[in-house]
This record gives sequence, C-alpha cells and structure tokens, in this order.
Amino acid sequence: MKRNWMLFSLVVVCFGICGGLLALLNLRDARASYHDAQRNLEAMQAMVEDIEQLRRQASTVQLVGEQTKQELRPWVERASRAGVGQPSNFMASALKPIAKSDYSQEDVALTLQDASLPQVIIFLTDSNDSTEYIPTAIDIRSTGNKDAKGVEQERWTVNLVLTRLIYTAINRSGD
Repeated sequence: MKRNWMLFSLVVVCFGICGGLLALLNLRDARASYHDAQRNLEAMQAMVEDIEQLRRQASTVQLVGEQTKQELRPWVERASRAGVGQPSNFMASALKPIAKSDYSQEDVALTLQDASLPQVIIFLTDSNDSTEYIPTAIDIRSTGNKDAKGVEQERWTVNLVLTRLIYTAINRSGD
C-alpha cells in the first residue's frame, strides 16, 4: 500500500511539474502577446491623431496632370490631326467650382475657320487627346469656298465652347 501511495504521489508531482512548466510557457506567450497588443494600441492611437490632424487641415486635391493654365499647343496639334488650320479666338476660362459638388468646370472657347464637317467631327472626337472636353456650345456658319477644280465644297466657320469637369475634392475645416 505504501508503494501505491508513493507511486500515486510521484504521478501527482510529475503532473504538477508538467502543469507548472506549461503554465510558465503560456505565461511567456501571454506576456509577448500583451506587449504586442500594447505596441499595436500605441500605433493605432498615433494613426488616429494623424487622421484627426489631417481632418482639421483645409486641403484641396485636384486631378493629377491638370493644367492650371490652358495652353494653345494641344489644340493646335488636335486641329492638325483633324486636317484643320490653327484655331483662332482661343480663350480658356479659369477653373470654376460647381456649387455643392466635388467638381470644377473648365471651359475652352475657340474658332475653326474654313473646316469641312468631317474635319470638325474628327476634331471633336480626337481620341489622342488625354483630356475629355465635351462640346457645350457650337455655332456653325457656312463659308461656301470653291476648291481648285471649281467644285463648291461645304466649308464652315465653327465657334466652339468645350467643357470638361475636373474632380477637385475639397476638405474644409469641420467637414
């Protein structure tokens, strides 16, 4: 009987030692997890502070590659691809914000002289141009020129107003 008690005591002590070692290993893992969670919390708090600071700042973001001042050169290239002479009466408007919207509007007015209707269509639908202008006003007047063979061709003087919308997200203080 004494031997059974001794064997039983030895088994209990071995289980206690094994349990203690497992508890010690789990304690180390728990401590590492706790420190990792603390570092994550500090990083998140820093991110929250950065976000709050950015929200307080007024900022304007405009379309990448947007031209602040419109140039005539792209329009001349577009006209030459369409087979039309250089545009005249070129006038670009400043960027105008659209009320209660994240968009702004930019207008370009120009005149194509002595152009055929197919050339005007090619000019308006030129896909080589990276900008997306939409004609908003077109005034066409016939000029009725004759070519070298004496055949009358339909030629036009075309006044165009082209518009594009530009996404300009604006954050104001308190938004």
